[in-house]
Amino acid sequence: LLHRTQTPAGERLSRIELVQGGTCGNLVEYRYDDNGQLTGVVNRAGTQVRQFAYENGLMTAHSNAAGFTCRYRWQELDAAPRVTEHDTSDGEHYRFDYDFAAGTTTVTGRQGESWQWWYDRETYITAHRTPGGGMYRFTYNEDHFP
Repeated sequence: LLHRTQTPAGERLSRIELVQGGTCGNLVEYRYDDNGQLTGVVNRAGTQVRQFAYENGLMTAHSNAAGFTCRYRWQELDAAPRVTEHDTSDGEHYRFDYDFAAGTTTVTGRQGESWQWWYDRETYITAHRTPGGGMYRFTYNEDHFP
């Protein structure tokens, strides 16, 4: 059974409850801040298994129950907020570079490895290159499905 809650930002899923076919009770609970942003996920045992942090409406971090944390830095680019750096508690670090005129985004890792995406005017990804040089190309039908 799906339960919803009303936040200032609108209706949100608050919990999922098992009502038949097993041990009845909450399967998962979702918690939100006053802006309607997801701040936590609680499992069936009542343990918070995910936590999220925001600044100025943008997610700046999320963590799991084991303490693994991902952090994000944002910058206003081309009149919109964009992730410019991402790091993790286990030492990963990525830098994001955007070239809007060329329709590319490049992500560079700590060791200098890079991933690149090309996209069209409608921001659909048209190609992706992996650090090992693998190249993938994408086309879409009139309904924008690959």
